[in-house]
Amino acid sequence: MAWRDALPGTIAGVAIWLVATLLFRTYVAHVARFDDTYGSLAAVVVLMLWLMVSAWALLLGARLNAEAIADAGIHIRELSE
Repeated sequence: MAWRDALPGTIAGVAIWLVATLLFRTYVAHVARFDDTYGSLAAVVVLMLWLMVSAWALLLGARLNAEAIADAGIHIRELSE
């Protein structure tokens, strides 16, 4: 598989990740009050939520690549051991 085949999902995944990070930062700064609920553990809760959002964006980009590759009929050879 050429790197050009993986480019659309990669670009989409990074764009989704950037937008999600900006929206999450705005949500945490202006809406959510994690300190009131979690106290000193608020930073851990926010980090875990951000990691979940980041993983979601990464998986969505990979899914877009998988669909594009399947639609194009590109054959991916398996690695030999």
